Amino acid sequence: MEFDVYPARRSGKLLPRHVMWTGQTRGWLFVVEEFDPELHRSVRIATIRDTAHQPLMQPLLDAVLLSAKPDWMTMTGWERSPDPTGASLIAHQQSWILIPTREMPLPGLPVKT
Repeated sequence: MEFDVYPARRSGKLLPRHVMWTGQTRGWLFVVEEFDPELHRSVRIATIRDTAHQPLMQPLLDAVLLSAKPDWMTMTGWERSPDPTGASLIAHQQSWILIPTREMPLPGLPVKT
């Protein structure tokens, strides 16, 4: 399903609402469980991708759906980014506000009739 996605945090810090609502990314939500070699365990990973399946945002690790309503959802998890030196990764808490754009099938998938 396609969503307008608004990240609620930057580097783990909550953004002011007027800043958060300007950071929209539109894409398809994918949630999968994969083994994470850094954590040595399986993690639920949420990604926002374009129609060519390329990632548009940093993925959410250990993604959890906090709330789901007919017009929006909230998802939270951990986002990895390089530390200031670029030598290692730092995990920051992140939340996404997901607003469905419209009911439209993903390109390449069969359409229900």
